[in-house]
Amino acid sequence: MPRARFTADVPTLDDESTSDSDADGLFDDEADSGTDTDLDSLLAEEDSDADDDLYDDEVRHPPEHYRANAANLDVQRLRQRRYSPKTQAQLDRVKEHHEQIETGRKLDPMIQVNGQDVVKIVAVEKNLDFTKRPSATMYAEDLAEFARVLLATTEMTFDIGWLRIQLVLFCQLAGITGNRPEALVELRYRHLKLTLIRDPDGGGRPRLFIELTPEFTKGFLGSKDVNDFKIPEIIYDPTLVLSPHVFLLGMLFKARAFKSPSIDCPERLYSLKVLKGLNEQPLPLRDEMNDEFIFCEAVREAQGVRIARELQLSSGSVRYRMKVGGDITGFGQVLKPYNLRDGAAKGLNESPDVSDSLQNKILQHASIGTFLKHYLNDINVDLQGVYRRLDTQKDLMRFACSMSRSIDPRRPRKLTPEQTASVNDLPYIVKLHNRVKDLSNAPVGSRKDDRLQKAIKRLYNEKQRKRRELLKDVKQRYKSEQPVKDSERQLSGIVVNEDTRDALVRADMSPEQLGLIDAILTLPGQSPEQELQRRITAINAVMLYCGVEEGAPSRHVRRGPPGTFVRSPVQAAEPDVALRQAISSIKTDKRPKRGSTGPFHEFRPSD
Repeated sequence: MPRARFTADVPTLDDESTSDSDADGLFDDEADSGTDTDLDSLLAEEDSDADDDLYDDEVRHPPEHYRANAANLDVQRLRQRRYSPKTQAQLDRVKEHHEQIETGRKLDPMIQVNGQDVVKIVAVEKNLDFTKRPSATMYAEDLAEFARVLLATTEMTFDIGWLRIQLVLFCQLAGITGNRPEALVELRYRHLKLTLIRDPDGGGRPRLFIELTPEFTKGFLGSKDVNDFKIPEIIYDPTLVLSPHVFLLGMLFKARAFKSPSIDCPERLYSLKVLKGLNEQPLPLRDEMNDEFIFCEAVREAQGVRIARELQLSSGSVRYRMKVGGDITGFGQVLKPYNLRDGAAKGLNESPDVSDSLQNKILQHASIGTFLKHYLNDINVDLQGVYRRLDTQKDLMRFACSMSRSIDPRRPRKLTPEQTASVNDLPYIVKLHNRVKDLSNAPVGSRKDDRLQKAIKRLYNEKQRKRRELLKDVKQRYKSEQPVKDSERQLSGIVVNEDTRDALVRADMSPEQLGLIDAILTLPGQSPEQELQRRITAINAVMLYCGVEEGAPSRHVRRGPPGTFVRSPVQAAEPDVALRQAISSIKTDKRPKRGSTGPFHEFRPSD
């Protein structure tokens, strides 16, 4: 239906004149054409105005921009079918099941072989060393030396003594049970049970048993049966540094974990006996601790360091602490938690009391082939004695294959201040430093400031990389040159039976740490009463040390080779001295509670 056009110039007509004019112009072609033309022009005007308003805020790009977008257009996405939500959900479900089936299949052996070939080709092109890293086995003797150093060292500190004690306990349980580190850090108090069990061989005091049930084990080939490890207490233990009962009980008494409120000290615990007619006396723990972690973190708060048993200790933290502790001990190999599992596996395999099936259950292996492929890497048998039918030297061969064989406390662990400073003189480092200096006046938030931040990050990373390379080179030179120097000194008569081990630096230890070491390293008692008192003293020392907040690590200078001198401590740099003087100049004994010039008063040197 045509729309009427109203203008101000056309006068209003009556009905008759209007009807006549309408009738006359109804079949008038000129009138129709004119009206259509005016309508089209008006609509075109409105459309153009609307288009102009629509694209007012749009950014106009050059033609090259649109040509590039057209060239990169993904036609497949435009042609992709669009499904309803229910159909898409079914397709996603089918895809998920397909991925589950395919990921459960093993790769084709030919693909694995080809993949290894590609890795070797890349290693040759990049001049990489693709030989297998030699593995190390940590036996009980190695763990005893490591635990002794870990308890005595002041070069590595913890926020609180609880963390040091639980690291020793972690290593003990890893060596005894052979569990993976991820399974041990998942242990909660509900997986722990303590029981006094009657000794069937005599009428003496009952034996304390630690029972562990790790539930979180490696499940690559499906869920595995849960192992229940029963660890009995060893009376007349040659060294308490390997006794998990002493360290665990010290932690439990510190946490007040026993459900019976009367069991609050080791004296009361060891006074308990098994009632007549029974063979065990359970020692339950508090129910509210069931979901708390045995190996936990510590949180620093305003009141001090808090033992956060609700936070799980990470396996990465354990690996780092063991690595640093191994360096301090002087091991030639990198110490890892799996070294303890290797030692446990070899101990099980060599024991006549453990069958292959029991060994597979403890280590949770599908077959004995897993042990032969991944754990049996050293030949620790006296082949000459076997061949000549002589008495085999088992202890000597065991020590020759242990990590303690490589202990050398003189081995460099860190760069000296002079070696660290020498990295700054390398040409590439100097070039990066000059670039940072040129960009140092960049305004904050600008592109130049972004380049400055990238340059600073690159400078820091390059310095770290060069320091690692230098330390690796220093260790390699020490490994190749130091044995020659030691041999020459001995043959020349300079060194005669020198003890290279570091003595305990008691000056840097707290009284609690000294008491802990003295209690742990005591020899067994001559009578049952003396042995019982020895254990009670050690547990009390562990309990006391769990609450000690440790300070910063001490910079202990290791004894160098004979004929060398110990440098005096490096003097502080000039900027550090000036900074300390500036800080001390503004310190006052009494500070006003409220400033007279307001809280935003600008500090000037004259103030």
